[in-house]
This record gives sequence, structure tokens and C-alpha cells, in this order.
Amino acid sequence: MLSSEARDRVGAGLCMAVGAAAIVLARGYGIGTPRDMGAGFVPVAIGALLLVVGLCIFLTAKPREGAPSSPTGHHGHAKGGPDLRGFACVLGGLVSFMLLGTWGGLVPASFVSVFIAAMGDRDSTVRGAAILAAALTLVAVVVFFYLLSLQMPLFRWG
Repeated sequence: MLSSEARDRVGAGLCMAVGAAAIVLARGYGIGTPRDMGAGFVPVAIGALLLVVGLCIFLTAKPREGAPSSPTGHHGHAKGGPDLRGFACVLGGLVSFMLLGTWGGLVPASFVSVFIAAMGDRDSTVRGAAILAAALTLVAVVVFFYLLSLQMPLFRWG
């Protein structure tokens, strides 16, 4: 098995490779501007973000304190089985955004989806998840509604 540092570096390399591939593949499409996005804008932006995140992970990878050099096969679940809480919460966050985005608007969809996804972390508290959800909802409103003029109402009832 790989050490925690090696796993971080392999994951970072994969993240950078996917980001670079997205940028290269989207080169042939028009990028446009943030207000008038072309077909290549989102793939290039996400690819660039993946490159930056991968580089940050790669540069900060180090062995975890107290972690064994070879994992025992238990990945976060007390009984040794797969830990599905994080997966279920992230999936629940995506589904809640789709539903509330359609019938509730940007603010409730953003808040609820971030809150549900944040609860996937076993160390997360309800208060911490609510604060994170409120902060990211504010960022979403400023960026998507005001700066990018996204055609999604802040609130929609029904």
C-alpha cells in the first residue's frame, strides 16, 4: 500500500492531468467573457481550477502525524466497512440543489445543498455546517446573481 504522502501526490497528479486535459480539449471552443460565456469557458475554468488545486495538494503533501506508514484497510469507518456517509451527503446535496433550484431559487438551493454536503464530514457540527452554508450562499449570490447575471431567481416559490 502507498503511504499517505504518496497517495496525496498520486491524487494530485491525477487532478492536474484531468485539468490539463480539459484545457487542451476545450482550446478549440470559443471562451468568451464571464458575462457572455462561450462553449469553452466552463471547461477551461474548471480545468484551470483542477490544475491549481492539484498543484497545491502536490506541494503540501506530507506524511500524516500518527498515521501508520501502511494503511490497515480501515478507511474512516469504525467497523472496517466502506464509509458511505460522505458519499450519501454529497449526493443528497446535489439532488437537493436540483430540486430546490427548480422550485425554490438560488438562495435556498445553495444553502441546503452546502449544508447537506457539509454534514458528510464526521467532524462537522450542525452549527459549523450552517455557517459554511450561509457563507457559501452569500458568495454564490454575489458571484452568480450579481456578477455573472445568472438567469436564476434568488427566491422562487412553487
